[in-house]
Amino acid sequence: MNKKEIAEIRKQFCAERCTIHRICTCYVDGEKNIRTTMKEAFLSLPEEETFKYFNIFKQTLSGTLGKNLLNLEFPLDAENP
Repeated sequence: MNKKEIAEIRKQFCAERCTIHRICTCYVDGEKNIRTTMKEAFLSLPEEETFKYFNIFKQTLSGTLGKNLLNLEFPLDAENP
């Protein structure tokens, strides 16, 4: 991945260009026990929550390539069910 590809992904984190269909969340306590999990349609969330998640997603891609962002290779056979 290069800076241009990262910028293109970041542009998708807005309501007009959103490609996220579902969001899954999991809350874990201090002892690493799962307390609750949720699976919801992303765009059916209240507007303020979707913007909160968009900001979190953008922040995860705000690092430096090679330092905070790592390029991982995935085998092509992993893409097929």
